[in-house]
Amino acid sequence: MKTGYIGFSVFLGLFSAAHAQSNVTLYGTLDIGIAKTFNDPAVSVRSSKFPSNWGIRGSEDLGGGLKANFHLESNILSLDTGEMVGGSGFTRQSWVGLSGNFGELMLGRTTTPQARLMATFDLNGISDVNPWSTLGVAANGSLGGARHSNQVQYGTPNLSGFQARASYSFDETSTNDVGARDGNFQIGAGYGSKQWTAAAVLMPKKRAGRLNAVPESSYQNGFVAGLKYDQGSFVVSGLFQRDEQKLLGDSVGVAVAAPFGALTVGAQYALVTRSTDAQYKDANVFELFANYALSKRTLLYVIAAGANRDAQRARKLRHKDSLSAGVLHRF
Repeated sequence: MKTGYIGFSVFLGLFSAAHAQSNVTLYGTLDIGIAKTFNDPAVSVRSSKFPSNWGIRGSEDLGGGLKANFHLESNILSLDTGEMVGGSGFTRQSWVGLSGNFGELMLGRTTTPQARLMATFDLNGISDVNPWSTLGVAANGSLGGARHSNQVQYGTPNLSGFQARASYSFDETSTNDVGARDGNFQIGAGYGSKQWTAAAVLMPKKRAGRLNAVPESSYQNGFVAGLKYDQGSFVVSGLFQRDEQKLLGDSVGVAVAAPFGALTVGAQYALVTRSTDAQYKDANVFELFANYALSKRTLLYVIAAGANRDAQRARKLRHKDSLSAGVLHRF
């Protein structure tokens, strides 16, 4: 009770302080449903399409086209019980930056260039129970995760649909520390038009720390590229990934979706094509999904997915299939 009161008081204080700025938005995503996932021992109530979260973002006009921006975003880890896990903090995003004619600069913990440029190629959400994520082919965060701490990120202005992004995340630890690694560096670019979207991101090989259980030789240059075509009556998306870990190697993903009024149906498939471990090669997962929009902010969804035996062994999945149905609301 005390923890909840303190957390709510902190929230009110942050929101009150933020509201004094020029432009502040309180927003969130609530996703809840009934699911039997690859790793759940039984049917459970949980988020299945998109991680439930809430946040505050805002900006102040400094004049001359210059703006100061901030973004705080937190997980809602237990929507099924109505609890926010104490100490979770703003672990999804917590940064301050400047933007203007020069582009955008952000400092703190934020989504990576990969997350900002590549998430669009996954046609059915980015939850951890997403089949692509289950196989390690997450369009938004396969290269070291979707978010990096201690990060400086720069994004160019949008130039007729083209934008480039680069980031560096400082390790802030001694090289003698257990698990210490050089900071992450990512650079990428994307182009989007009404019908075509293309993007690619590179993350050079990371050096493992001296005492890290994973040796430097287990890493390689990470690379991901995607292409999407939106014809209006259907959308087709493709993804190639070279994971930073040689164990996961190379993977491909394909997806298709078609709208029928408020209903959208689709399918996605991911396959590991190369790996240093034979059991990973040919590991694949698929999903079939249907989304029904009740409004611009609320939709019902059903997701059915399956993994082959190679994927089960490689990812240590308890079940070969996953099924979920729920409702997602954005505010």
